[in-house]
Amino acid sequence: MSKQQREYYRINYPMAERPSLISREEEFEVIDVSEYGVKFKIQEISPFILGEEVTADIRFSDDEVYPCSGHINRYTNKEVVILLETPIPLNKIRSEHIHLINRRSPLYV
Repeated sequence: MSKQQREYYRINYPMAERPSLISREEEFEVIDVSEYGVKFKIQEISPFILGEEVTADIRFSDDEVYPCSGHINRYTNKEVVILLETPIPLNKIRSEHIHLINRRSPLYV
């Protein structure tokens, strides 16, 4: 049996269920989210700089918007990871997980 290596529970979103991250007047697709991190998709070379402080809003499937801030921890030419200074409430993470289970999306694993 493999051991969970992440400190915080992470939700991986299927494409059809992805929340939006809004920053710098641009909207990005959220790939996954945890209490203290968010990974999102970019279309081209990252407009973000490693270590840069970032503020953003995350719009979830229920249209609730959570303001967040943190710093760029990692990026590639397709993905950016923000480590959040203030966590997304665990209750919100749980409700998102329940929402995905209830949707029974065939892409959710």
